[in-house]
Amino acid sequence: MRVNAVLTALAIFLHSGCATFETVPVNDLAALPANSTSRFMFPSAGGLVEGYLARPRGDGRFPLVVLLHGHSWVGIGARRVLPAGEAFAKELCYASIAVSLPGYGGTKVPDGPLAESTRHAVLDAVARAKQLPWIDGSKIYVYGFSRGAVVAAALANEIDGLKGAMLHSGAYDLATLYKNTSSFLLKKILNPNGEAEPKLQNLLPQAADWQASTLILHGEQD
Repeated sequence: MRVNAVLTALAIFLHSGCATFETVPVNDLAALPANSTSRFMFPSAGGLVEGYLARPRGDGRFPLVVLLHGHSWVGIGARRVLPAGEAFAKELCYASIAVSLPGYGGTKVPDGPLAESTRHAVLDAVARAKQLPWIDGSKIYVYGFSRGAVVAAALANEIDGLKGAMLHSGAYDLATLYKNTSSFLLKKILNPNGEAEPKLQNLLPQAADWQASTLILHGEQD
């Protein structure tokens, strides 16, 4: 089944291998060949953000899945979720755009409030994709894993045309997580500057206001 194929790809998406992709100018994305994936850079948040765009077979217009990756100690960004994007294109005929969040992949933005630069990077990527003639801007979906799930939850009501969200292994009450976790590594991710009283979001109160259909996937021991 198509759905099973997509879920299988999501389960193994961390293994993106060493595939290379052609980097194309952002103004050439409208002419991206069918059944292809390309890397591009676009201005946002005062710097340059890395994105990968996958176009299915056919002429479109295609629904769009926004793919948001999790944390990587070695800085891998959007490449981690490309297998999922290719599965969406092949099995469901959905286009996808994967975004390297600030601090990951080839994205380079000035130092500043991370939440704000991340917000700009994702929303600007969606806005650019919606301008493409083969994208249906009224049918947007988002898949976020771990850190990407938190970003997706924070932006759930800011993405115009969002029809559905899949949030995989995210932590939505960061303040409680930071207080209760015994993991030094997790505390370091949540509070990289070692602040005595870090300001961390709790997104759970916003869930009641989400307009898009949402599926939350989370392991019992995660």
